[in-house]
Amino acid sequence: MLTALIIRSSENVTIVGDLERYYPDVRWIDVIMPFLPGRGETQEERHQILTFLTAMRNKYPEINFVLYARSYGVFSEEGRAAISSIFSVPVITATGAIISKLRTLKANKLYVITPYGQTRHGYELKWLNEYGFEIIASSCLGHDAGEEILAIKTEEVVAALKLTNSLKSRLDGIYVACTFLRTLTMNEELQQVASVPVVTATGSMLWELDQLRNAL
Repeated sequence: MLTALIIRSSENVTIVGDLERYYPDVRWIDVIMPFLPGRGETQEERHQILTFLTAMRNKYPEINFVLYARSYGVFSEEGRAAISSIFSVPVITATGAIISKLRTLKANKLYVITPYGQTRHGYELKWLNEYGFEIIASSCLGHDAGEEILAIKTEEVVAALKLTNSLKSRLDGIYVACTFLRTLTMNEELQQVASVPVVTATGSMLWELDQLRNAL
């Protein structure tokens, strides 16, 4: 049995249970990362992240891989490399997996759905643009609180996704943001409704995890 460290925020209360259902052959060590201000990209913020992760590495030396189910500190390649350097085992980050999945699918022209309010939604579009993705259109569902995002129903995401029908000739893919959003339970219905591939934050991590498990 493989042993994995999952790093999550305290608000993301469903992801561990979902992972245990999808991967019962993996022993998941649940680690809640304390709240830290900012985006995790300043020198001081990164120092706090690395100090915390070093302590977790030392506490759990038996792990086979790390699932960093957060975007904090990993928007940049430098941030992802810094976190990966702490561990001697593979590290899957949400942002890194999203970028990799979109590029593998050659999904460059995107319709983006986020659960967020306008400010956080705008930041999501910004980092995607910085990695060369073209945002054809986007939709934000207006939720910033973790408990509100967790409560979003499949129907709400499907309604936003159906807005792409008139854009399908211009799109390579649809990206649905946020690891809080329970897209693992929505995925089949989302793919059925969409005319182009749907890439989700959590689904991207598990896509990368499946590749990793095959290699271990």
